Amino acid sequence: MLKLVGTRRLLGLLTCSILVASLLFAPTLKGPSGDVGQAFLKGSSMTSTSCSTNCPPQQPPVMIGWGGLRLDSATTTCSSVCYQNSTYVASNVFPGQSQSDMERLVVRMKAMGLNTIRVSFAPYCTNPSGDPSDSPYSSSDTQNMIKIANYYNFWIVLRYDGDSDISSATTCWLNYWQPIVQQLGPLYSQIVWEPINEPSASVATLSSAYQQWINMARQSGDQHFIAVENQCSNSCPYSDVSQGYPTVTDPLGKVLISLHDYMSYQYSTWTIPAAISYAQQDYQAVLKGEQTTGWFALDTEGGPDPQSLTCNGPGGTTSGCPPDDILPGSAGYATVSLTFIQTLTQLFDNNNPRINWVWWPAGTWTDTPCAGTYGALQPANCPGGAGYSGGVGWGNLLQYMPVGGTPPPALLTSFTFLPTSPLVNSPVSFTAITTGGVLPYTITWNFGDGVTSTGITATHTYTTAQSFTVTETVTDSSSPVQTSTSSQSVTAYTSLPLSTTLAVSSPMPAVGQTVTFTASASGGTAPYTYMIAFGDGGIGTGNPVTHAYNAPGSYTAKVTVTDSALPLASASASKSVNVQALVPPTLAVPANQTVVAGTWINFTVTAASVNTGGTVILSATGLPAGATFDPSTGVFSWKPSSSQTGSYTIVFIATDSNSPSTPTSQPMGIQVDQAAPGGSNGGNGGSGGGSNGPCFYCGIFPTINQ
Repeated sequence: MLKLVGTRRLLGLLTCSILVASLLFAPTLKGPSGDVGQAFLKGSSMTSTSCSTNCPPQQPPVMIGWGGLRLDSATTTCSSVCYQNSTYVASNVFPGQSQSDMERLVVRMKAMGLNTIRVSFAPYCTNPSGDPSDSPYSSSDTQNMIKIANYYNFWIVLRYDGDSDISSATTCWLNYWQPIVQQLGPLYSQIVWEPINEPSASVATLSSAYQQWINMARQSGDQHFIAVENQCSNSCPYSDVSQGYPTVTDPLGKVLISLHDYMSYQYSTWTIPAAISYAQQDYQAVLKGEQTTGWFALDTEGGPDPQSLTCNGPGGTTSGCPPDDILPGSAGYATVSLTFIQTLTQLFDNNNPRINWVWWPAGTWTDTPCAGTYGALQPANCPGGAGYSGGVGWGNLLQYMPVGGTPPPALLTSFTFLPTSPLVNSPVSFTAITTGGVLPYTITWNFGDGVTSTGITATHTYTTAQSFTVTETVTDSSSPVQTSTSSQSVTAYTSLPLSTTLAVSSPMPAVGQTVTFTASASGGTAPYTYMIAFGDGGIGTGNPVTHAYNAPGSYTAKVTVTDSALPLASASASKSVNVQALVPPTLAVPANQTVVAGTWINFTVTAASVNTGGTVILSATGLPAGATFDPSTGVFSWKPSSSQTGSYTIVFIATDSNSPSTPTSQPMGIQVDQAAPGGSNGGNGGSGGGSNGPCFYCGIFPTINQ
């Protein structure tokens, strides 16, 4: 009998462990109403394929877009890896909230005529904590992802961001995926499963493991497309890249083959003609892969990143960047590699049927300067630095055919040039930024001195010091043809003019907080003098200077720099400073309590800072003997003894991190009464006589009286 009881307890523990594991690692997904398994609305009910077994390859709808989105970006708003562009816009999906990083990107992609995002979660079997480009799997993040995609009618390519798991941890990999497919699949039809990213294994191993994955999914009733990746996306032992595609079968005919398309600076001939040739080779490999495998293609990753480990962004090094590098890092590009991905994109778009693509990366995590929350879709111009010339995110330069058959949008163009104050006999780089119309574009340049050029980018050198009107003209391929022009004045100097910038240590300080203003100057004739008007009537001289604002509000600080030339030259720059009012933190304390001696009293005190970026520390005074209060959790616990009857007053205090601090305090009364005649059992199980068995947890969890 004892053995039987022990067995039952062991089975109970095993069952609990399995349930806990399933909740932690592949949580049950809920529909928007909170019901488990309830499908979402528009475009999300499972679409049955036209046949149920031995189906021919199913042609997918047009899917073009961008990857690089972490799964948790469906929830985060300018996450910890978000460098800039942290503007907060009201969400269309979640009323009363700001757009998450993912929604912000989807809104931008929607406006660009795209319809697909590639979302990554960490490889649980080998690296569960993930890396900057992914995040651990979360059911709440997944539900938010589906709600966003559903609202904007986007496709999702869901990527397991591992490479060796398919070969070194196959069983774990399959078992981890199965509940995700079973629970997530019925909630949204526009999902493409990407079981593994850039798999590290032979074609034979990939074929076997992918087939197991497909069998698992179809036996679970799943009907989604499945992306199967070429071995050469990781490393390639073949001169013919098409030999790297795995061989698999699918009763529903919904397999898509994928190849990741890059041009490596280290291993490639770095010229424009070579870039065009490499693009044509990748295109032919995809066509041959479609022919030999029988499946349609969806290339789930590619771009103009030169793939140099020493061509990084902030905090890295640009020593290994190619000579024509425009921006470094994961979202970076060079003129040659941009030609490669542009050529490949046009080949894919013009193929019949169109070859789908999802380029890389759009996300908050990239190490590219100025990339912000948009990655390669960053629209603002980024100045150059050591080893790179600077420019906009390359996704704004890519020419492609938008999704949909609606009339083409208006053709609009503008351009940037660097340096903005060029010197005589030094090259100036011009980059066209064109949207709308129909691809391909024809772009011509008139530099204002009788010289012309063509192409998305152009370089020109002025030989005289004066101002020139540069005109860029773009025509598209629509019928009738659309034309757009843009003109700007470019001034060439014999020496650089005086210019200045202004930086502030905190753009959103609290009232009374010291802010440091730092100016920088270049050009003109040194030495320089600095004067800063803080916008509240205060003025400082020198560099750097500090200032504290006495009232909340929005102020414009302006620095004026004067050089030592004759005559004197001056330049100015401004920065906005939004001063926040100091508001005491909120403090929630339960109402006065009455408790019987010998029983537990437990409650939680909560506090929050109202000030931007503030933190709160909890404390308490007047704690009775034996009582505990955890400042980190706000949990108060006390079991008064029979000798502690009477009234007690405890004062809880919330102190914020602002300077000066604005603490909040609130008293709470506790009345301890003597236990009724007969005594108390101390909260360890209640009176006897009414129980049908032992109380296993009595005395472990104290009674909570609130």
